[in-house]
Amino acid sequence: MNNSNNLIKNTEAEQSILGSILLDSTIVEELDQMLNEDMFYHEEHKYIFKAIKEINKRNEVIDIITLTEELKRKGHLNNIGGISYITSLSTIVPTVSNFMSYVSIVIEKYKNRNIIDKFNKFSLGEIDDNTLIYQLENDINKANQKLIKKDSSITAISERAFEYINDEINEGIKTGIKFLDDTIGGLYGSELTTIAAKSGRGKTALALQILRNVIFQGKKVLFISGEMSDIQILFRNIASLTGISVVKMKNRNLNDEEIVKYIQALSIINQENNLYINDSVNTISGIKREIKSIKPSLVIIDYLQILDYEGKEVGEAKFADLSRQIKKITLDFNIPVIQLAQLNDELKDERPKGDRVMRSSKQIYMDSNSVIYIHRPTEKEALNYCKTMGIEDIRELRRREKGFGANLSEIIVAKNRDGESGFRPYWYIGNLFSFEECKKIQEI
Repeated sequence: MNNSNNLIKNTEAEQSILGSILLDSTIVEELDQMLNEDMFYHEEHKYIFKAIKEINKRNEVIDIITLTEELKRKGHLNNIGGISYITSLSTIVPTVSNFMSYVSIVIEKYKNRNIIDKFNKFSLGEIDDNTLIYQLENDINKANQKLIKKDSSITAISERAFEYINDEINEGIKTGIKFLDDTIGGLYGSELTTIAAKSGRGKTALALQILRNVIFQGKKVLFISGEMSDIQILFRNIASLTGISVVKMKNRNLNDEEIVKYIQALSIINQENNLYINDSVNTISGIKREIKSIKPSLVIIDYLQILDYEGKEVGEAKFADLSRQIKKITLDFNIPVIQLAQLNDELKDERPKGDRVMRSSKQIYMDSNSVIYIHRPTEKEALNYCKTMGIEDIRELRRREKGFGANLSEIIVAKNRDGESGFRPYWYIGNLFSFEECKKIQEI
């Protein structure tokens, strides 16, 4: 019984934190960032810490008298043992120099209580295994985050900035698409890039094109597919490399020349040995486990709105929470993540801009460092391209599209946290699942 109690509480550590505050109230601001009253095991300590925070909010002095008055005002003075208990707390520690050690102990006990509580709920059938893993990771990460202290002085920040510039690891990963690399500078650790489009506009194709370019740079890529099987994803990559249609591969209808190309493409992909496709993991906790196991240079999630949610939020709040969790993955693992997302059907044929066009939640836009939209130009917009590319009219453009097996599209950088936005025309070649620069139109 004593061992169990030692696992979930440490009365002396809780008392020492409260005593340290009464000894030196200047530590409250720092403590407020790391602790909340629920992290204390004893109810009387919860009341006292909450009262201390209330006094601090009012910018009043925190001492035995003001704390006693606040607890009396809230009706909790008798619950905590009266003024005699507060007085005893003020003498429990000789110095505040060890208060961070007490905080670490209290947070550790709080984590243990949460773990035991979650497992009890699991054993009673109140939550399933996926929810158990999600909630445990979420609770532990939140508690650990409270203890992380980063030097925020300008000297320390300058040192980190200098190290960043001189660190080859921070060079970023090129997408292999010139317009994107020129505009957003590539893909960097701790950054979230969102590719969004309406159905059938080529967002998965663009993601796969980036994927191929990245693996051929010798980088490891984890592709999370919630919409297609791993074989379908592989077929699309082979189609882009060989020109063989996915339909022919699915039907096993390949001639001798195509079989040779197919085997060569597989050999190229296998030779790189750095592509990981997972079509069975569809939760944030599952994605984290894959990242820990594989340690990829880039993660691509196709796509956000069909991920299974392990939390309690509903509607727009659910997708906002998913987006925040994906952003947190970039920070926790210091890797770039590309997430795919759907645009609102109400957009019709308008060129997408801003956050309102994002289906499910504007938070997706807000959390992203870069947002890339794919747009099919209207007749009027396409006519402007005809003029700049020396094409007679829309009919001639459509004829060339048909001959090229492509659709005129725009790749739009709608948000670029570190630079300018902009857009460029591209050919979307559907059967090859790739985008080509529009200068190639002159070759048709």
